[in-house]
Amino acid sequence: LNLPGFTKEELKISAEKDILTVKGAKSATNSTENARYLRREFQTSSFSRSFQLPETVRVDGITADHSHGQLNLSIPKSTPAKPAVHEINIG
Repeated sequence: LNLPGFTKEELKISAEKDILTVKGAKSATNSTENARYLRREFQTSSFSRSFQLPETVRVDGITADHSHGQLNLSIPKSTPAKPAVHEINIG
């Protein structure tokens, strides 16, 4: 995900059952003081993105890396269970 202007402290990533959610929130205050006036500007921005994960994902193995406004998520697949083959003797 491209997230310019967000630091890793402003991001929250969570996984619940089969939903992966990435949230971000930040706020900034700019102020200018002069002898005749005082000006303050407040800016806030936030977002939330949710993704449905397939059943073959290991949720406990998800990792994230944030650098230069780019969030990279590694989502590992679980190894599929092999069906057990039982031989039946003919009596």
